Amino acid sequence: FQISTAARRASAGALRGRAAVLIWKNPWMAVGGGNHIDGMLRELGLANALADRPGYPVVTLDELRSLDLELLLLPDEPWRFTAKDAAELVAGGVAPVAPCLDGKDLSWYGAWTAGGLRRLAGLVA
Repeated sequence: FQISTAARRASAGALRGRAAVLIWKNPWMAVGGGNHIDGMLRELGLANALADRPGYPVVTLDELRSLDLELLLLPDEPWRFTAKDAAELVAGGVAPVAPCLDGKDLSWYGAWTAGGLRRLAGLVA
């Protein structure tokens, strides 16, 4: 496993980019701090814009817009976000980029983590 440039920056404490991860719709829920997904974002060199909120907080689209996000990640689990969701969120000004991705790459830990980090590093590079 080769450590990506983003992961090396993260380990050096130089986080780049403000990101958020949505996990649910109706109500909108996102990834807060202190969990595996938050740690994966740091490993990728991304600052979780909601890291100051523990767990998985309910958020509004207006709140997400106010975070000045550079990236909004849309996993396919537990809610299955689609390309249509991504297009609507980008068009609505929530974030300039909102890729859909395999949720296992962000949330499954253990043996899945190394491969997940490699795939995600390619996505967010």
